[in-house]
Amino acid sequence: MEEKESLLKTIEEVNDDKTIMQEWILEENARLKYEGQMNYAKEEGLKEGIEKGIEKGIEQGIKEEKIEIVKKMINEGTDYVFIAKITGKTIKEIEEIAKAIIN
Repeated sequence: MEEKESLLKTIEEVNDDKTIMQEWILEENARLKYEGQMNYAKEEGLKEGIEKGIEKGIEQGIKEEKIEIVKKMINEGTDYVFIAKITGKTIKEIEEIAKAIIN
């Protein structure tokens, strides 16, 4: 019984002590601010990662489409110099694509 009374007395003292409550409020506010900052950072990181992923995907799609165009032009017998001018590929890259078609 004494333990219960002692606990209740301690609780009453803490409740009456405004300093303890103020310190707790400050700590809780700091914790919530930190959590908010971390959540914001995570969201921004995800958004940035998604945007970079989309950009890389578009770039990869353009590269693959250029290769398909080069293949079609090679199959049509188009001059490599002309293919290079149109696609921006080097003659060496075009030759490598041509070798891949043959093999």
